Amino acid sequence: MFLKNNKNEKIKYLEEELLRLKKLINLKDVSINEIGKKLENEIKSNAKLSHFRIKTLEALGLIGVRNNDEIAIEIIKKLKENTQ
Repeated sequence: MFLKNNKNEKIKYLEEELLRLKKLINLKDVSINEIGKKLENEIKSNAKLSHFRIKTLEALGLIGVRNNDEIAIEIIKKLKENTQ
């Protein structure tokens, strides 16, 4: 009788531990999926910004020019000042 109770307690403990671990795995899966979605959105945003940067440099004729970002910023600032 004592051995049977002891086995039942061990089984019950192991079942509870199994449930706890399943919940933990689910939580980690959800976290990983959320992080994946955020990274996916970040990549899309960076691609759009990169495309915009290339189009801007192309419009200003600065593709292949050394320090083209700084030159583009200066040109855009001058254009902004002229329109105000």
